Amino acid sequence: MTGVLPRGGKVTERGLAESLKISPTPVREALRRLEQDRLVKREGPRSVRVAQFDDAESLQITMIEDALRALAARLAAVNA
Repeated sequence: MTGVLPRGGKVTERGLAESLKISPTPVREALRRLEQDRLVKREGPRSVRVAQFDDAESLQITMIEDALRALAARLAAVNA
């Protein structure tokens, strides 16, 4: 989401765990969830590749994100 990992870049569970200074177990679970959301693609038992989106997909994602942020702001204002 922040662009720290390049699109299409290969990532390993161990490498992510070391860079985040955490155990590989939560990284493994997080990668499973990201795989379900099609944000990473499994390439091997311990490695994944960051998803690549074309311009149309990126625009759709941005539009959805903007709509969700607007809804969250509206709900926060109502419940404030």
